[in-house]
Amino acid sequence: MKNKFGLLLSLLILFGPALSWSVSLVPAEQLAAQSVEKYPLFPMKSGYLEKDKRKGVVYFTAEEREPSRALIINGLVYTNKGDAYPDSSLAGGTYQYVMDQAGNVYIFDDMPTIRHSSIFAGQPVAAAGDVQIESGFITYIDVNSGHYFVL
Repeated sequence: MKNKFGLLLSLLILFGPALSWSVSLVPAEQLAAQSVEKYPLFPMKSGYLEKDKRKGVVYFTAEEREPSRALIINGLVYTNKGDAYPDSSLAGGTYQYVMDQAGNVYIFDDMPTIRHSSIFAGQPVAAAGDVQIESGFITYIDVNSGHYFVL
C-alpha cells in the first residue's frame, strides 16, 4: 500500500457521504445549489496551472463534468446513469477520481489531456487520487494526485 494513512482517510472521506446519498441524480445546477460544505478543500499545487496550459489539459464546466459523477449506494459504485460502474481492469487497472466539498465523487479515465485538475477546472478539491473498482465495489483508493496535495 502506498500510504496506509492516506488510504484510511480516503475510505472515510469516500464512504462517509455515501450513507446520505439517494438513488436519484440531481441536475448539475440544482446540485450546486443544494451542496453542503462538509469537507475542507485543497488547492492545486503551485505551478500546475501553467503546466496544464502547456500540456493542453482540458478544464470542464459543471455540465461537462456531470457524466463523470458517480453515485455510491451501500458501498456499490454506480455511473451517473444508474448503471453499475465497470471494473477498473477494463480501464487499464485504475480510474482517477476527485471529490468536491459536498462529498460528490467524479470518476474518470486518466488521459494525457484529462487530469485530476480537469474535473473542477483547476479549482480546489476535497480529495483526488486513484481508485480501483471490482464487481461494483471499491477495492483500492488513495489520495496520490500529482496536481493536488490532499492530507
